[in-house]
Amino acid sequence: MKGIAKITVWFMIAMVLCSFSYWKKDERVCKTIINSYIQGYLESYKTGTYIKPYSLEDNDDTYIYNILGEINGKRVMLLNTRFKSYNYSINYKNLDFNDNSARITVLVDIDYEYENGVKGGLRDIDYEFNLEKRDEGWIITNLESNYDEFQDFKNRVDEKKKVMRGETKEIIDSCRDDEIERIKNYKKKPSLKNVFGDKDGCGHIKTDIGVKYACEFALKNKKDRLFYTAGNSDCTNFVSQCIWASLGNYNPLDNNYTIANIKQERCMIKNIWLGNKYGGTTAWENVEALWSFILNKEEFNAKGMNQNKPVSELNLNDISEGDIVQVRKRNDYRYSHSTYVTLVKREDGESLIYVSQHSYDKLNRNLEDLIFSWGGEECYMRIIKFVK
Repeated sequence: MKGIAKITVWFMIAMVLCSFSYWKKDERVCKTIINSYIQGYLESYKTGTYIKPYSLEDNDDTYIYNILGEINGKRVMLLNTRFKSYNYSINYKNLDFNDNSARITVLVDIDYEYENGVKGGLRDIDYEFNLEKRDEGWIITNLESNYDEFQDFKNRVDEKKKVMRGETKEIIDSCRDDEIERIKNYKKKPSLKNVFGDKDGCGHIKTDIGVKYACEFALKNKKDRLFYTAGNSDCTNFVSQCIWASLGNYNPLDNNYTIANIKQERCMIKNIWLGNKYGGTTAWENVEALWSFILNKEEFNAKGMNQNKPVSELNLNDISEGDIVQVRKRNDYRYSHSTYVTLVKREDGESLIYVSQHSYDKLNRNLEDLIFSWGGEECYMRIIKFVK
């Protein structure tokens, strides 16, 4: 009897080990498939061509993501915003396997360099993949992402479904054609004299310090930040930090100096414009409230530009490093996103503008990406400029 019991135990152990081995093999295969999709999308930034992954099932749920890849390739070619190189990492948050199906959620971090040498990055692009194991192997049957650069196109598809009859793929194709036409018709404003001359600073504002702060903390892990993080709506909190830093409160070589200034609430206004490790006031973290506060506070000597006007009416050559860029869509009542200008390059009469932001966390995002994420010609963009 003892011998039989031992054999039974060893048999059960062998079965468990065998099952674990198969599970690990399935996990490796699924990770390879997910990596192939993500790399394929990122390659469209570099080559201008999106190649549909072999393991992505062709259905209504996945089709829109293939089209987003195609549009991205067209956009970087037409707007000359291709990557020269990039590196990425995938953080696997959840891996749920159930018989012949799997649900896997990931966060993707990317560091990149544009062809003109500007370097940037973005953090925590979220994806959820659903996969099934078929006779031919594992395939992606569905994926979802809340990434902000996808949302405008998704919204356009949803709106067109309300007024256009047809198959989902036909509607998506129609929206794709419209989007590519919008990109083709997008023209940068010609070079004009800057309405504020060369004056891009004001009072005690030191633009270079604000830019250094933005570049240091745009992609910083939350645990290493000096201020709180306002959940998934951290954009204006981050911009307020950049403004505050530019007032001389940030020393890139001495964090203790900066931390002491935060604790002492230096250059902040109690109960009005204030932030620290634990939270911030409305004017510190709200898009509309920051606009009103800065423009109505004489000490900042700030000017507002292009209020409630589409981006087509804004002369991009008026934008300087250290400016605040706020956006909304045409039909929105309020502006709902803030970014900080961290780099402006003047080439052949054009202004190549890059902004940094939180939610999603991005360093040196080219302005065209921001514009087309907020509706293209329907993007309403206004500027806060600090002047002498």
